[in-house]
Amino acid sequence: MKKYLKLLCVGILVSLILVVTSVSGRAEPNLAQSHSKWMNTGESFRVSSFFFENELISGECANDCYDIDLTLYEANMQNAVAQDHGDTATPMVRAPYEGDFTLEVSMANCARTRGCRAWVSSEYGF
Repeated sequence: MKKYLKLLCVGILVSLILVVTSVSGRAEPNLAQSHSKWMNTGESFRVSSFFFENELISGECANDCYDIDLTLYEANMQNAVAQDHGDTATPMVRAPYEGDFTLEVSMANCARTRGCRAWVSSEYGF
């Protein structure tokens, strides 16, 4: 009986560890703040932030959105340092170096007359 009780306790402990690990593993990416906006074709918005070298910045859109574009500028908006203007609803760019940048998100193709929601996020948050 004691042997079965020990096995049961060990099983419960292992189950709790797995639950805590899986919950914390899923919650971690949600700590990064994202930015979103409803836009019509031709509209855009900008977000200024600090990014680490090689940090991945991604965009996505929904509700009949077929294409958004990302352009990463130096903080002073003088030079574009990375861009993804491909025909995609999930563009990605990487910061070429550590520093302050301005990200421009442009709605290139939204089929809804009331607009489409687009959002951007990064590996470490804005």
